[in-house]
Amino acid sequence: YGLLALLIVSCGKSDSSPETHVSIPEKLNWKGLGLSSDISEDDMTNIPNLLPTMYYTPKEADASCKGGYGRRKFNGNEKTKLLDPEGNTIATVCSRYASMLLMEGSGILKDRGQGEIAVNYGGKIRNQPRYHYLNRCKFGEGIRKDLCLLPYHTIAADNKVHQIDEIIFVPEARGLALPDGTTHDGFFIVRDTGGAFNGIGSQRVDMFVGTDPDFSNAFQRAGFHHKRPMTAFKVIGSSAEAVKEKLRAQFGEIY
Repeated sequence: YGLLALLIVSCGKSDSSPETHVSIPEKLNWKGLGLSSDISEDDMTNIPNLLPTMYYTPKEADASCKGGYGRRKFNGNEKTKLLDPEGNTIATVCSRYASMLLMEGSGILKDRGQGEIAVNYGGKIRNQPRYHYLNRCKFGEGIRKDLCLLPYHTIAADNKVHQIDEIIFVPEARGLALPDGTTHDGFFIVRDTGGAFNGIGSQRVDMFVGTDPDFSNAFQRAGFHHKRPMTAFKVIGSSAEAVKEKLRAQFGEIY
């Protein structure tokens, strides 16, 4: 995933300045948003011009082995062994999918007799990528082991300005229909980062979309784009705690 962020950040606008706190724009109709009583606009501080991209967890069963990816073209016959930290082979996959997995950081391997298996990138040993199995975090891990990615509600960012477990509110996400049949409430939790986010500032974030591709998902169809600035807010205080309680109830064991 960090490599993907490195590629897409170069296309967007970067901002290495500290996060700017300004008054909440008067034009935003907070009453019209219909926020619950445990969420206060007094707990919101503006993040000027949020510039979002998306990342996801690719499923091996849905991935084509043939075609271009990154700067390479694959004929479909190339194979790559996925290794665990001890150097044991987890699975042999087509090389195009191995490139996707390395780019995104986590993936779901197809059924080889034991059901689909989720794996997560765990660094390199002797310049070879190593992966580990996932149990609870079935969509992938964030910056720490067992810190699960929450589909459509996790954000990756520069952790110097958006710290782990902080809450970000994006009004434009509120009301979007999601693949699981729920409606987005507009709130996200910071659980991830990437090498390309170091020192990039408050504007650039990556929104996690589960197993939906980064080029075809609810956010992309709604017009979210790293070249189109969006209104967003850091949520603090009791409002942030209320959002976390709702996410905990919504996602259960993977929260």
